[in-house]
Amino acid sequence: MADIGGSREGPTISVVIPVRNEAETIERCLEAVLNQTSQLEEVIVVDDGSTDETGSIVKRIADLDGRRVTLVNNRSRGPSSATNSGILRARGDIVWLVDGDAIVDRNWIKLALPFFEDPEVGGVAGTILPANPDTFWAAFAGCDIGHRFAGRLKSQDVGHISTCATAYRRNALLCVGLFDEQIRYGYDKDMSYRLKKAGYRLVVCKDLKVEHFWKEGLFPYIRQQCMAASGYLSVILKHKERRFGDEESGPREFVNIILFYIGCLSILVARGLPFFSIVSTVCILTQAGEGVILAWKAEYRVSRRFKILFPIGVLVRNMSWSIGLFSGLLRHVYRRIGT
Repeated sequence: MADIGGSREGPTISVVIPVRNEAETIERCLEAVLNQTSQLEEVIVVDDGSTDETGSIVKRIADLDGRRVTLVNNRSRGPSSATNSGILRARGDIVWLVDGDAIVDRNWIKLALPFFEDPEVGGVAGTILPANPDTFWAAFAGCDIGHRFAGRLKSQDVGHISTCATAYRRNALLCVGLFDEQIRYGYDKDMSYRLKKAGYRLVVCKDLKVEHFWKEGLFPYIRQQCMAASGYLSVILKHKERRFGDEESGPREFVNIILFYIGCLSILVARGLPFFSIVSTVCILTQAGEGVILAWKAEYRVSRRFKILFPIGVLVRNMSWSIGLFSGLLRHVYRRIGT
């Protein structure tokens, strides 16, 4: 593996922000990035076919700070393609990927850089906080993923890091062949698994904080979770050794999905059969119990009235993942039959 590179003062840093219809958040995202306490080489915003004012907002900011900010059009080729376009244009030794709906802490990159002094470190991520915890589904999504990415971890070394705000060694990304553009959702997991196979370490530091705007409303949340499940299926079909997940999404999630399927089946046949009524009740209560635990362990600023509803959130999440996995499996089988 290559050394970190850079000058005597340290490695150079390029920021890549892939965006699509992020007009409501992109200005705050760029403000947080540009106000970092560590110097940045460049900020490359890759617009993947936005139909709102995202492009014009970025162009206005680029006109004011043209030395660092560059806008690139990607023509709706997908998020992984947009990310790759930015990486290929980046000049820095470290490529810092930031979502257009994420607000990074002012010291994020300063705290991340020391990890790259170890040449085996390929990527560094941190704690994901909910940026809009005043709506239930956004608050639940933020606490859920925050707990899985940081709350459960026993070590800084992990098997998967998210691209919400993640710094990668550029040579490591080039070494494994950049992001897989055939995977539209879950491409960060695929990249993590390939980096691990190549011998790189992946690190999560809880002090690296980023606020993320989550989908608001029931149906946007369900759609996002269905897409996440379908994308995860594509990843584990590619990495069969990861069929039981990683530190962030492990066997517990698969047990929840199985319980949901069993519970639904038991409800369908429960009429007049007390045994199946008991089975369905146990399955539902087991999953709801996870919501109680999540509400108890949640470290983020969420109102108590929302925490009371976390058991419902877990049930909806598991339902969405069940639908997403089933539909993804059907598409996979259809493609196999078609070939």
